[in-house]
Amino acid sequence: MERRVFLEGEACMSGPITGCEPDALSARTVASDMDPRVVQWFDNNEFWRSFGEAAFAPERWDQATAEVDAILRCLKLRPPVRVLDVGSGPGRHSLELARRGYTVTAFDRTPGFLERLARDAQQEQLRITCVEGDMRDIDVPRQEFDLVLCIGLTFGYLACDNENIEALRSIVDCLGPQGSLVLDVPTQRWPDRNGDWYLVKREGLNAFVERLPADSGYVLERWTIREGTRCEEFYFRQRLYEADELEELLSKSGLTDVRLYGDELMTPLSPAARKIVAVAKSHGET
Repeated sequence: MERRVFLEGEACMSGPITGCEPDALSARTVASDMDPRVVQWFDNNEFWRSFGEAAFAPERWDQATAEVDAILRCLKLRPPVRVLDVGSGPGRHSLELARRGYTVTAFDRTPGFLERLARDAQQEQLRITCVEGDMRDIDVPRQEFDLVLCIGLTFGYLACDNENIEALRSIVDCLGPQGSLVLDVPTQRWPDRNGDWYLVKREGLNAFVERLPADSGYVLERWTIREGTRCEEFYFRQRLYEADELEELLSKSGLTDVRLYGDELMTPLSPAARKIVAVAKSHGET
């Protein structure tokens, strides 16, 4: 069984964390019976308090400029353009787009992230509309946006395919005529990198991650997070997609001109890709 420690992107061999034992809930029970901890971690503000800073580490902020460059170059978009950033977090892409003159609405379910985004936008004298809510029912004007982003592996965490499809329809409904969607998802190769369990050590985060048995087409992980004497567990269950499956899903949602890439830099998609970035257009007259 492979054991790895990741520290600022570097890996080395290590043993398990001690002093915080997993509970008795079986992996199969979590996977099949949909224990609430699996499907509701993203609604848990305590989770984001523990994990948020590490999830948006400085290197991820640094990547945002190049990712926005690539997306805008791919879509040939220039201001004035109305952009909706679904799952914006603290605004890596929202802030970068607003700096370039785009009209940005940031949508997220975590109040702390939106509060931070609003403060940062105010400090830079940028106008960004921040909206809190659930992506299954996005409370923004419909058919208004020229570009909708849903990247950073935001999509696919809901309880079942039907709920993920419901979320996608809600996202697509926000697109104006000939609007563009950029959406990323993990592939079946996503879990391959780290082995059956590994440690994540970054500033603000010390986590023991176990990969548990899951239904076909899903990855299930248990994250045991230690912070001082405090210890908490969170379960992640995410849908994995193949290229043809994702393309069919987008087409059935009413999107056309679907193009698939290997990352947000619009690298060509390869069979070994660990995630897929889809670019697609809505129907409608220009």
